[in-house]
Amino acid sequence: MLPSLLLYVFPYLVNMRLAIFAAIVLVPAAYAQNISSVTDALNAFGLSSFVQATGVLDNSTSGKALLNGLVQGNNWTIFAPSNDAFSKAPPSLSSDPNLLVATLAYHVLPGSFASDNSSTPTLYSATSPNHTIARTMMNDSSYVNLQGASQVLVWTSQEGQVTILNQPTAVSILNSTHVSTSNSSGIDVYAISSVLGFPSSSSSVIANNGNLTSLAGLLNNAMIQSANGTNDTLANVLDQQKGVTVFAPTDGALQGAPLPSLSTAWEGNDQSKVINLLQNHILNGSSVYSTEVYNGLNTTSAAGEPTTFTTNSSGAFVNSGGTTAKILQTDVISSNGVVHVIDSVLLNTNADPAAASSAYASATSAAATQTGAIGAASTDVSSSTSNAQSSSGGRTRWTCYSSFSCSFLRCS
Repeated sequence: MLPSLLLYVFPYLVNMRLAIFAAIVLVPAAYAQNISSVTDALNAFGLSSFVQATGVLDNSTSGKALLNGLVQGNNWTIFAPSNDAFSKAPPSLSSDPNLLVATLAYHVLPGSFASDNSSTPTLYSATSPNHTIARTMMNDSSYVNLQGASQVLVWTSQEGQVTILNQPTAVSILNSTHVSTSNSSGIDVYAISSVLGFPSSSSSVIANNGNLTSLAGLLNNAMIQSANGTNDTLANVLDQQKGVTVFAPTDGALQGAPLPSLSTAWEGNDQSKVINLLQNHILNGSSVYSTEVYNGLNTTSAAGEPTTFTTNSSGAFVNSGGTTAKILQTDVISSNGVVHVIDSVLLNTNADPAAASSAYASATSAAATQTGAIGAASTDVSSSTSNAQSSSGGRTRWTCYSSFSCSFLRCS
């Protein structure tokens, strides 16, 4: 019985062994083929400096993971600086391999954001003042301190020109190409006019904004207990948080605010009301981008007070303690969150420490791990922006479907 069974099974065992052997042999071959096809396409597209820079990826664990994903994964988007852009990059970029790996990762996004299936794809973009926001592959803790998530990029379109925001100079899309790989839908490559730099800390973003100097001064003078129990400036404590949203009043808003009681408290060395007021301009533990906000959204401030949002044809507004401010500028990205500039002070000096602690715990336990486009999540589908993956012509892309656009500045 046993010999006859072996005679019956043996051919299948041999075929299985051959199949496993073939798989072991073919995977590296396909991997090498994809690397070759991608690098050849990028070189032919005039991005030889970018190709040369990617040589550093094979020298680190994170770099190898990124490279492996690009050639074996599904859909990817690369914002590749032109040769001219690389020639103007800071010298530190070429002298620091870790910085270069993180920089390259900041130029790579999982998924396709193309609005068509062309060999020269068009990047989907919301129209200014709305934004498209998506997570990159850059999650190096030396440069990003978000709530379990990688850093984002923000871009918008104005008069047909797509611009990547939050950079020292305007970064535009020069041209594009689609690179097909043997085991995925391929890579959409957009040549850009400059190497993308990382955002700085929240307090630095505020201090470097010429219209937020009064707020920067308050943050640097207000003292609060830090996580280790010592007193520190609110600016430093703010930068230590993993994921924050700051509603930043302009200089004109602070100078024109009716704050006599706060001034008296400050001069009397009783800063509790000042601290409460500033914390009511902060959401702690979560970075709430413009595309995640919808009409009626309820959140809790770092002081533990309810913070709500309304939107109409006039714009978007944030509300706290019975006062309302219009959001003038959205999505100023920082290394540990996002800043939105507002036109008036949220005059709320109340605090609820228990509510603040509970809100922070909830936010950190639900830390973002999403990839692709970032949009609102609401139980009311009729009045929110949602994100989904859709597939067309072999490419899976991130799209938005809603009665709203992918921002809250024009929701109605």
